Amino acid sequence: DDPSFAQEAQECIPCMEGIQYIPDSPGVFTCMPCPTGAICEQGQFVGGRQAGSEWELDEDRGIFLLQKCPVGHQVSRSATLLPVAFDDPSFAQEAQECIPCVEGYQYILDRPAAVCQPCPLGATCPLARLEPDVPDSAWEEVDFELRLSACPAGHIGVRNPSISELDQCIACPRGTYSQAPAIFGVQLFVEAAELAEGECFTCPEMATCDGLAVVPQPGWWQSASRAASPPARRGAPAAPA
Repeated sequence: DDPSFAQEAQECIPCMEGIQYIPDSPGVFTCMPCPTGAICEQGQFVGGRQAGSEWELDEDRGIFLLQKCPVGHQVSRSATLLPVAFDDPSFAQEAQECIPCVEGYQYILDRPAAVCQPCPLGATCPLARLEPDVPDSAWEEVDFELRLSACPAGHIGVRNPSISELDQCIACPRGTYSQAPAIFGVQLFVEAAELAEGECFTCPEMATCDGLAVVPQPGWWQSASRAASPPARRGAPAAPA
């Protein structure tokens, strides 16, 4: 009953090979553009190009939607390559694909809305996973990225509010020490690496310090009860109990 209907114009037009597909969905008669991250053959949607990607047919809209990408990949659903929601105005059916994070330089959390993040200075990122350089350091999830939250004793934490790739634990240099753990928001955290050494304590006279331990020189001893800031004292070592 459409005014533009023309009986003589009726025909079956094949979808463009490899470029278009038409879903087996009731009421859908139009060839759809094949998503960048999918394979389309003989007018049919075959599946994702990336092994492990998950697609689902939306029968109401007559298109396949990328639901999930394998570990180490970012979901793209827009021209900006971001994992926008399906009802977002910037959603582009043909832009859907799984984008791999750059090996060694980026990581990504296993979350549907996560994006590839730059690997911070205090970690390495093999296989798009973050692995801390300093054992016993702690990292917390903040807005789909990992931020440094604690460093072990002998280290100062660096965490800039707006630049996550600068996060790192910096060891106190020889000649200084720090015997308390660095805890973000509590103690021994700075916003820039050049400020870290200033948070370490100067080694007491007549002692040597490797950043964590304070060792009295021969002929001097320290009070165990004041291990947090141990003074070196002249005299023989304390006799064993």
